[in-house]
Amino acid sequence: MDASRSSQVRQAAYAVLAVLGAALTVPNNLMHRGSALGFVEDATSTPAGRSLTFDLAVLAAACVVLVVTEGRRLGIRRWWVYLVLCGVVAAAFAIPLFLLVRERALERRRAGRPRAAAPVFSTSDVGAWVEHYAALGFEVSRHDDGDDYAFARLGPVELHVSHRDDHDPATTAGCAYLHVDDADALHRTWSQGVGGRDAEPVDTGYGLREGAHVDPDGNLLRYGSPLR
Repeated sequence: MDASRSSQVRQAAYAVLAVLGAALTVPNNLMHRGSALGFVEDATSTPAGRSLTFDLAVLAAACVVLVVTEGRRLGIRRWWVYLVLCGVVAAAFAIPLFLLVRERALERRRAGRPRAAAPVFSTSDVGAWVEHYAALGFEVSRHDDGDDYAFARLGPVELHVSHRDDHDPATTAGCAYLHVDDADALHRTWSQGVGGRDAEPVDTGYGLREGAHVDPDGNLLRYGSPLR
């Protein structure tokens, strides 16, 4: 199930819970003719009632923290209304309703975020670039089977390349950084006579073991894994 579908399911669940919360509490609230203080006295008149009341009070306090922090973090308009609804209607209605609005705010944030990024290298020979990256273990393809643009994919990593007649490794080459599980294992694979230049992984002072590969066009692939 993708993220959008999961969000829709959660929104539907919160909507159903909000309706149930109102339906199960509002009629009983209306039937209680006494004051708010009398309502509390009735709710705490037995040990079981006191336990349930205190349980809900602590839960309500946690919900207040949730509404305040998430309402401000996500920029939910009039987030304080849901706190008022807890007292006027019922927390069983207000909190699911807030979670519904919160889920919609999160979905809008997710929709506006990039899913991935791909560096675009340059080369004077797309065919040779494709052959080199295929030898490195990438899945390669050309745009419209032409010689102007190509792609290389290795797991979640995606690289693009564009043809440039004036490509100069000293001035127009690019760079990408790959996060990997084992820098030494990748170095052993890429240094098996596939061309280009390789730098053996070394430990750094910032918690990574890093190596590098330079393709024949001068494009740099740096890679690193956490120090063990």
